[in-house]
Amino acid sequence: MAYSLMYVWADTQVDRVVWGFEMPVTWIGVVDGLLAIIAVFVANRIAKTLARHGIHWHDLARIGTGLVILALGWVFAAGIATLPVTPLLLWLAFFVFLDFGTALVGSTILAVVSRSAPQASVSMMMAATKATFSMCYLTIGWLGQFYEPLGPPKFWLLTAGIVAVGALLMLGLLGWWKRGLGVGEVATAA
Repeated sequence: MAYSLMYVWADTQVDRVVWGFEMPVTWIGVVDGLLAIIAVFVANRIAKTLARHGIHWHDLARIGTGLVILALGWVFAAGIATLPVTPLLLWLAFFVFLDFGTALVGSTILAVVSRSAPQASVSMMMAATKATFSMCYLTIGWLGQFYEPLGPPKFWLLTAGIVAVGALLMLGLLGWWKRGLGVGEVATAA
């Protein structure tokens, strides 16, 4: 959604003028890419800092935390979508939520798969995980049909709700997920 509908929303709802220059809507991808790189770095620094203090931020708890941040980001998007015109800084703040949450979810899922899969099938399992991500994007594309009938605020709230269900399932069933993946006893969750 962020890579398709955000372009539509930004083109019509976001004040992209910076010092008299209108930022092209296609620069979303550049800003998003830079923020994604920064988010991965920050997430890793947080995990290392917690580890130095004896707090184990388990991968599955990290995924759940990322989902919570993503849900909050979509709620934030719904809030700023109610403004007559969304200021550029608020729009960029949404991408901080989105990219930090995505950094915690996507890369951590791949790390869990690569460590949990039998050595002989790691490549196949990584490809299957990427295929699953593709199915998610297809589902997101299908959900896009509700953007215009609902309008941006309600559509972003729908998106937040879907992500929040995922967060509840991940964090609410954290012990079950850990046992299912054979990662030992339940550690301290972030």
